[in-house]
Amino acid sequence: MSELFPPGITDVRDLPYKAFEAIHTALIFLGFGELPEEEQPPRRIWLDSDLLDDWFTEVKRKRKEERDGSGPGPIEDPVRNDAARSLIAG
Repeated sequence: MSELFPPGITDVRDLPYKAFEAIHTALIFLGFGELPEEEQPPRRIWLDSDLLDDWFTEVKRKRKEERDGSGPGPIEDPVRNDAARSLIAG
């Protein structure tokens, strides 16, 4: 990334604001490519922070929904289910 710095600048914190903001924004956009395809926001909303916020709020909601609903559910008490009873009785 330092190849993008103007002459005399060695630290990202010393960049002029516009250069810093351009690099920061580019890194965010590149990060979208690391997401699963169905979670990548469409390019038309990349520069709209409100739409991006809405997009990622929805992504978080879907992830939570998948996480909460995809498990097998609570495990039945092993002593009280039919299979365990037959082992204990036998």
